[in-house]
Amino acid sequence: MWGVFAIAFADSALLGMPVDAIVAFYVYQNHRRLLLYVVMAALGSVIGSIPLYLIGYLGGEKVLRKRITEERFLRIHRSFEEHEFWALMFPAMLPPPNATMTNKICVAAPQ
Repeated sequence: MWGVFAIAFADSALLGMPVDAIVAFYVYQNHRRLLLYVVMAALGSVIGSIPLYLIGYLGGEKVLRKRITEERFLRIHRSFEEHEFWALMFPAMLPPPNATMTNKICVAAPQ
C-alpha cells in the first residue's frame, strides 16, 4: 500500500516512475483494495508535486534567468505566452518518461 504512495511521490518529483503499471499490479494482486491504491497513488502524486510547485513559485524565473542568456529567456517567454495551452498540454500527453517534462516546464515557466 505504501509502495504505491512512494512510487507516485517519486514520479511527481521528476523521477519518472511507471506509477500506472504499479497501481495496476497492486490491484491485480488484491482487487478489494482498488480504491485504497488509487487514493494512495493520487495522494503521493499531489504531495510529490508540492516541492516542484514551491520551487517554481518561489524562484522559478530567477533560477531560469541565471542559467540561460537574457535573449533566450525572452524568446522562451514570448513563445510560452503565445502558446500556453500547447506548452503544457503536448508534453503531458507524451508517454513516460517524457510526461515528466510537464513538471519541468511548470517549474521553469515565468510567473
